Amino acid sequence: MMHVALVGNPNTGKTSLFNQLTGTYEYVGNWSGVTVEKKVGVLRNKQAKMIDLPGVYSLHPMSRDERVVTQFLLTEPFDEILNIVDASQLERNLLLTVQLLEFGKPLMIALNMVDVAERRGISIDQKKLAEALRVPVFPVVARTGKGCDQVERMLMGKVSQEVKPLHIYYGIALERAIARFVETWGAEEKFPARWLAIQFYEGNSYVRDYVAEKLPETTWRSLYEQAEKEVQQAEQTPLDQLIYERRRSFVREVIEQSVQRQKIARVTVTDRIDAVVTNKYVGIPIFLLAIISIA
Repeated sequence: MMHVALVGNPNTGKTSLFNQLTGTYEYVGNWSGVTVEKKVGVLRNKQAKMIDLPGVYSLHPMSRDERVVTQFLLTEPFDEILNIVDASQLERNLLLTVQLLEFGKPLMIALNMVDVAERRGISIDQKKLAEALRVPVFPVVARTGKGCDQVERMLMGKVSQEVKPLHIYYGIALERAIARFVETWGAEEKFPARWLAIQFYEGNSYVRDYVAEKLPETTWRSLYEQAEKEVQQAEQTPLDQLIYERRRSFVREVIEQSVQRQKIARVTVTDRIDAVVTNKYVGIPIFLLAIISIA
């Protein structure tokens, strides 16, 4: 049976999507060493299991519980990723998507909250977004289940496709450091050594612990310190900041290609009150009531 990892930012409708796609679900205790509940469901067509991973903004863990997603990618067997993305917060959500695409597993995007985005004047060309990211993108309404049937069908066909990891250029200094890491690491495992190198240099604590188990301390410390020194000299910025900025630049290019924005006039509470009290039919009665209440 296939295994699909459901990944996304917090508050993107991930739990609603999980419930819509799974006809049955089972709770399997907690993830090892953390308090986060492990939630696994069976797709309605009974052909795959879905693992609902904790909502995170980045693979770089800020807490012990957030280590779950990176730990899962490195140690758990699975076939593909379903990445739920909030269309109304596209830049923030795609920063996580980029890290998942660098991992190199088959991935598709469930684009949720398109209606919210439209109310904010954000119009997303889903075809152009899919072309820019080179992955399938399908709109869904996780709350009602709209679009979930198509997502479920596509999940079954996506896994057999060959996938190339996303390759962002991080500048000559960091690219040299990545190459040194890959050469030192040796043969790739079930994930690209390049992805591991980027996460290592970014300061992902779980990845650093993982690398420390495989390489001598003098080796991995030398790799990191040399990269830190060279990047600082070349870019005048810390390693993690450089990686973040290059990812954000890539995401903004994707958004520029696939998103149009319209100015939406914001109606404040004061404007709404003014519209009522200045109305020629109801304004005078409201004014008289106010005078009476004061008296």
